[in-house]
Amino acid sequence: NRPDCLCMLGMAREAAATFDEKMRYPETECEKTDEDAKDYIQVEVRSDLCKRYTARVVKDVKIGQSPWWMQKRLMAAGMRPINNIVDITNFVMLEYGQPLHAFDINHLEGRKIIVDTAEEGENFTTLDGTERTLHSDMLMIRDKKKPVAVAGVMGGLNSEITDATDTVVLESAAFVGSSVRLTAKALGLRTEASSRIEKGLDPNNCEAAADRFCRLVEMLGCGKVLNGSVDVYPVPEKAPVVTARVSRINKVLGTDISREQMVSYLEKLEMKVEGEGDSLVVTPPTVRQDLLEEVDYVEEVARMYGYDNIPMTLPALSAHPFVSDSWALREKARKLLTGMGATEIQTLSFSNQKVLDRAGVTKDAPIRDMVKLINPMGEDTECMRSILLPNMLDVLATNYSRNIERVRAFEIAVTFHRNPEGDDVLPIEKKDLSIGFYGEKESFFTLKGVIERLLERLGVHGTKYEKKTEFPTFHPGRCARITAETEDGERVLIGLMGEVHPDVLENYGIGERAYGAELFFDRITEIAKREIHYERLPQFPSTSRDIALVVDEKQEVGAIEDVIRSSDVELFDDVKLFDIYRGIPIPPGKKSCAFSITYRSPDRTLTDQEADEAHRKMTELLVKTFRAEVRE
Repeated sequence: NRPDCLCMLGMAREAAATFDEKMRYPETECEKTDEDAKDYIQVEVRSDLCKRYTARVVKDVKIGQSPWWMQKRLMAAGMRPINNIVDITNFVMLEYGQPLHAFDINHLEGRKIIVDTAEEGENFTTLDGTERTLHSDMLMIRDKKKPVAVAGVMGGLNSEITDATDTVVLESAAFVGSSVRLTAKALGLRTEASSRIEKGLDPNNCEAAADRFCRLVEMLGCGKVLNGSVDVYPVPEKAPVVTARVSRINKVLGTDISREQMVSYLEKLEMKVEGEGDSLVVTPPTVRQDLLEEVDYVEEVARMYGYDNIPMTLPALSAHPFVSDSWALREKARKLLTGMGATEIQTLSFSNQKVLDRAGVTKDAPIRDMVKLINPMGEDTECMRSILLPNMLDVLATNYSRNIERVRAFEIAVTFHRNPEGDDVLPIEKKDLSIGFYGEKESFFTLKGVIERLLERLGVHGTKYEKKTEFPTFHPGRCARITAETEDGERVLIGLMGEVHPDVLENYGIGERAYGAELFFDRITEIAKREIHYERLPQFPSTSRDIALVVDEKQEVGAIEDVIRSSDVELFDDVKLFDIYRGIPIPPGKKSCAFSITYRSPDRTLTDQEADEAHRKMTELLVKTFRAEVRE
């Protein structure tokens, strides 16, 4: 796909350098009449999509068949011979890589060529006889009244070479490659010319290709070449001068090539090399538009030296490779979740609004403001996902439909969100963690236990599960906001969890209870404490006391634990909930919460009396704070 190699001259240049032979260029000199081309044709370039436009004129043209040797070469290249003038333009294109086009001057109104964009909705019939609708961003070749060619793609039927043609205007031009590519794609008309121009042509090649055309016209005796040309070239193309370092090239390649050898390689490729010592100041021919940076010259030296000559060595690996905190935390999360029986999944980043409908997301939810793709593969992939949970539910549904009895799955992936600075700015990418469970032994509390263990091991402290949320994917009475404490003592939302809503389960075809969570992993990374603090093992034994409190049904157990942990009761060490009971003899609207409270002294073994006294103080505090009754 290197544009300079899409022609015989380009391949000859490479072969000459490879085999250390001298390059021979085609003959371009020819006899010219005393008349000047400027007296026959005018050229006006109105668009900066045209870098250069060169026009030559040939009169007394004799249209006929081209010689058999030329026809054979064209057919060998997959091109159909038409007549001598058209065949010469195609032959030169194959030689130089520069597309040419010949116009019948008698069909050019006012004998003037204007390079400008088309009028929106304008119709134009190309040489293949097809009428095409043009758009205002398409570059056209026009005369004073009408379009006569789609620039860089195909000429028009209204100016083609016929048996009656006696004077020809030759076009040798360089157009902006991206413009030609978009035009050819929009018109569904990819040609030999457009396939070359879209990759980028050297404007300095236009004149040489036009001269070669004139030489072949003279050689075949099919016309007389007028003197001079009309050449519009406002900004001449200059090759970028790049400084490459001999040491750097050898370091990248793992070689020990001398400076003289490198200079020899580059000069064989028609490059000018200056500089001294470690410095190679290289000026490439303008036809090599791919040589822009030092690394490009590393490749040139490598291929001329021979890839098979480069020694085979193993890469040097650092004993302490750099690992970001975010990556390390994600890897740790993967290992922890896998160790707790979950399987990692990967789903597509593409999504659509219907996915959110299926997951029960309300129409006014912020996550519905999804990033839309300009050129989506289809309706189902027209947006980028803003949440992972719908994809997780898809995976659970697929497994359920295949009679998998129990699933624990998780995914750590990127979600995409609109940038508040506008659609012209790249969207914001955030990393989320999605978890999904279903199965006979799974419940809201098994999921909560996995999340608690995960966050604890990741270094997230002070987590709370607040029953103050209504996320539409979850059952309204069985979901929670997960918050954590920052170093400043502030609480931040780090995720949502809950039992999947029955209506959502029905949408996905899941016939039993399922549970899910969406954790905001970027926020977890920000507040996670990776430092591990060790404490000396206690020297003295602990003792525990159980307490069962009868409290209101709406009372959050977490709040009771918070009061116990923050109390100033001396000798308190730890607390653990081990039972929640409803039923006889507990009154309706009440529940019994049983805790095991541990007491310990750092400097002695506690007596029963000391433990009982501490437990009495803790009981009084809880009864007073929550208006609870102690269940005997």
